[in-house]
Amino acid sequence: MVSSPIKQITEQQQKEQLPFLFVREIPNKPPPPYIPPSSLPPVNVITIIPTIDEIEDISKYSAKILHKAYLANNLDNISISEKTLGLISKNITKECYKFVFDLCKEISKEHYKKFEKEKCPSWLQVAKRPQLTVVKPLDVGGLEKHMNKNLKELFGYEKPERRENAIIKWSRKNRDHVDEILVMESQAEEVQWTSYDKDELLVMNDATNDIMNMLLKETGQVFSKILSKRTYLF
Repeated sequence: MVSSPIKQITEQQQKEQLPFLFVREIPNKPPPPYIPPSSLPPVNVITIIPTIDEIEDISKYSAKILHKAYLANNLDNISISEKTLGLISKNITKECYKFVFDLCKEISKEHYKKFEKEKCPSWLQVAKRPQLTVVKPLDVGGLEKHMNKNLKELFGYEKPERRENAIIKWSRKNRDHVDEILVMESQAEEVQWTSYDKDELLVMNDATNDIMNMLLKETGQVFSKILSKRTYLF
């Protein structure tokens, strides 16, 4: 049955002078097995998790740069160039050094943010409550210790300090790591949910603006009536 169509095609080619048609047989055997390459190029794995000694070295150098940038009001724009990384990162990879430096920058910004004055009118500034101890911005040494402590907690070398009440301690057995993170975040945001000083000032400011607009409107109406009467008399 297969030979007859092939014969017809061959005869048609001879009559019409068509290009020669190749008929290829499909081999009835499985494909060859896959042979993996014998040697693969080595993969260079970059580790950005620092050791305790590396954390202390990076914190010591970063504290000087970040404190100087804070005094110059340039903390947001400070960064380390590739040239500087090549000079200071002796036994530490550049990626690790830059990663830890960025963390140090965020920690220092979060600390110094407490001492920044709010850019708003004086009547919208929240009066700070008096404290028993005077808190001042950290110097170079204090900033270095502060960053060391936070970095070791972030990388799991030290356990963070947690404020827990009796209910949380009682339910500790039923908590996993996600619950612990949620508890820490809720404690950090507790002030935002319990302090209404800023909201009170905003409400008072809106009420003051409404009263002032109402008084100005009434004053304008009174003056317009007075002027209309004067024009009527004259």
